[in-house]
Amino acid sequence: MTRYILKRLLWAIPLLLVMTFLSFAILQLAPGDPTQMFLDPTMSAKDMAQMRQNLGLDQPIPVQYVKWLGQMLHGNLGYSYQTGKPVLESIMERMPATLILSASSLFLIVVLTFFLGIFSGARRDGFWDNVITIFSFLGMAVPTFWLGLMLILFFSVQLNWLPTSGFIDASVAEDGFFPVLLNMLSHAALPLVTIVLGSLAKLTRFNRFGVIDVLNQDFIRAARARGLSENRILYKHAGKNIALPIVTLLGLSLPDLIGGSFVIEYIFAWPGMGQLGIAAIFSRDYPILMGTIVMSSLLIIIGNLAADVLYRYADPRIGMDAA
Repeated sequence: MTRYILKRLLWAIPLLLVMTFLSFAILQLAPGDPTQMFLDPTMSAKDMAQMRQNLGLDQPIPVQYVKWLGQMLHGNLGYSYQTGKPVLESIMERMPATLILSASSLFLIVVLTFFLGIFSGARRDGFWDNVITIFSFLGMAVPTFWLGLMLILFFSVQLNWLPTSGFIDASVAEDGFFPVLLNMLSHAALPLVTIVLGSLAKLTRFNRFGVIDVLNQDFIRAARARGLSENRILYKHAGKNIALPIVTLLGLSLPDLIGGSFVIEYIFAWPGMGQLGIAAIFSRDYPILMGTIVMSSLLIIIGNLAADVLYRYADPRIGMDAA
């Protein structure tokens, strides 16, 4: 197990290098110039050229990347063009909010996918199976950002039940643990529902087919012949086999989940890395953008490694060398 994890971590190094270099090159080649954000009518062309030189933007892209990489390996991701703060400090301030939203949505997706898939597959072609199937197709067809906007319009604007944006109201910041927790949950409700519904439809549909396939296996027929209850067959005998494709698909879906949560954070003004990164796009704050790309890439790599390890525990017959 340890050898396998170390091997995967070593493979992650060249992967991270390729991802960061491509991202760095694309940012530098994109239209626009970050120095335009500091444009002042009193500044001369010479001053602008000096600013580009101070930021290192006058050098070739490979040279800029090597310098940036050297600083990153020493734990320095640079400084924000807009605020002057260290990039790592800015990201660490936003990381807790992102992890709260991502971890909560991932937990809900796993639990709901597992039970909805079993419920739908065990009642194949029944009323509730058809309802879940319709929901799945609608969920796959509706863009996540549009769903988030519609939830804001209905629950926040029309009904005034939930806040439209933010993390915690300043008015409850000093009221103690439980009032702050409840207030945070009210703010997290809509972005959480948006992320979960956006990912749940596809995974539930996939899990339904897995359940139908498992229930047609010989060992399930043998369990029924022994007189075991249907619930025990579903949740004990079939459950582990059903969990395998869920773990695999979740590992493959992590990039979409993290990338999608960035858009949701911006829509709901959730103060996480996503909002920070998208704001940096509009302001051409390249150091902040590269910092969020590095952190997001690390989260995806760690998430995929965790999915592979869970897959191994779910089915010990699969050796780590073959995973």
